[in-house]
Amino acid sequence: MNYKRPTARLASAIAISLASGTVSAADLQGFVGDLYGGDGVTLSSQGGPFAAAHRAHFSAESLEAFNLLDSAIASSTGTFAFNSTFTGITFDVAAGVPVETQDSLGPLLAESATTLGKGKIDLAFGVSTFKYDRIDGKDLNNIVLDFPHEDCCSFQGGIQRPPPDGVLSGFETDLVRVNLDIDLEYDVFAFFANYGLTDRWDVGIVVPVISVDARARAHAEVVPVSGTTTHSFFGQDELQNSSTGGSETGLGDVVLRTKYNFLRDHGAAPDLSLLAQVTGPSGDEKNLLGTGEWRYKAGLIASKRYGAFGPHLNVAYETSSGPDSLDNLTYAAGFDVRTSPKFTAGLDLLGRYNPDQEAVDTTVLDAALSAKWNPFSSANAPLNAYVIVPVNRDHGLRSDVVYGIGIDIVL
Repeated sequence: MNYKRPTARLASAIAISLASGTVSAADLQGFVGDLYGGDGVTLSSQGGPFAAAHRAHFSAESLEAFNLLDSAIASSTGTFAFNSTFTGITFDVAAGVPVETQDSLGPLLAESATTLGKGKIDLAFGVSTFKYDRIDGKDLNNIVLDFPHEDCCSFQGGIQRPPPDGVLSGFETDLVRVNLDIDLEYDVFAFFANYGLTDRWDVGIVVPVISVDARARAHAEVVPVSGTTTHSFFGQDELQNSSTGGSETGLGDVVLRTKYNFLRDHGAAPDLSLLAQVTGPSGDEKNLLGTGEWRYKAGLIASKRYGAFGPHLNVAYETSSGPDSLDNLTYAAGFDVRTSPKFTAGLDLLGRYNPDQEAVDTTVLDAALSAKWNPFSSANAPLNAYVIVPVNRDHGLRSDVVYGIGIDIVL
């Protein structure tokens, strides 16, 4: 399996003493590269000088592959799509009372063009949980990697040279096959606050607290392609089996955002707003809690209510401060329907297009079903829930399902 670099960044391998087959990664960002002590796969040195000379002939290939997996994982984690919290129930600072500002509880996983109104506050809290299941369409718990032998023993006229036809022979055709089982799970606790500076201008902040659990387990075998081999692990379990990883909890990347509604109530035309967002590198990149980069997002929001039906469309451009930044075009298209004064359901298609991605598929698509419900007769605290499933699963680091719950808190 050959993983192309989604960024030019490679996770550094951390040297750990090979005291046993189980180690704990110093930084979760390199938890796959930490397998086998951070040195890649090595064979047994038992069996005489010839065996000792061949013990490291699979190390470079295996370490590079492990580090590329780390790089692919690190480039896909730390960025979370925080949902819109606007429900239409807000707090009026001037009057000191909660007020209803629209006819629907609004979309959950997309933005509405509607703003809160001057002096109004919306606070919310949400929890999302998911387990990454696939990378480039392959199951993370069943990744098989084959590593070829280093060309070390091809001689012509007493000088080591690659074979003329590039084809190795004999024991140099041997492979080391490694079966990887990777677990990567996240819980994201997000705190939201939005405030209406004017009737058309909102500002907000998202503060995420993230818990990540990252584990990798590996089992290696020698595959003697030529039928006979001098390569062996010689029954040394710590050379064949390794595991690493750990858990971390901490602050994620904090988001500052603003929305300006420049067109509203213009007949049947949609309401339009501009969105600007800055994400700071407050999360610990080395432990997969953040990206380590400043990220910038600007976009257009269109939405309109036609009775109980509310279609919406969001389109935005994203970039970052990193030297290997990959720019993205993100979008969300869907609708919400108010089935009763206390319940609204929504359906959305969520997408990201990255033309610079070094993969066949440059588009990531998800489908989302969401709902908002205010079960309280005397309190304004709508509950929300959503489920997101991939439409295409063969690109990048993906989950089979993401789900979350939340509540808007009106003080």
